[in-house]
Amino acid sequence: MAIAAVFVVLSLAEVFVNGTVTSPVEHVVVTGLAMAALAWRRRFPIGVAVLVVGSNVITNPQGEFTVLLSLVLVSFTVGAETEPPRSYVGLAGRRAGAAALRPCRRGALARGPARA
Repeated sequence: MAIAAVFVVLSLAEVFVNGTVTSPVEHVVVTGLAMAALAWRRRFPIGVAVLVVGSNVITNPQGEFTVLLSLVLVSFTVGAETEPPRSYVGLAGRRAGAAALRPCRRGALARGPARA
């Protein structure tokens, strides 16, 4: 439960610290719910992994640290808390999330940092 609270606080802090968040309300709602779901990652590892990967695809084309770190956490949890072949979903989910964001990141990198 504590780790989920830390991730919720970190995702909220990104709105204020990171100037690349395009929609603060969307980021807080979508990412906050996904980070809060981390509290149930051991009981429902696949469901939480799907929710976190989905929130990553929706709100994280700039590659904010908190959502990427949560992907590592849920990938590990799926591998640790499930038996094969379900445990392979952790690796596949992480790879799918990274592949889905690759075109977005290229576009963000090509444009350079946001200017005020």
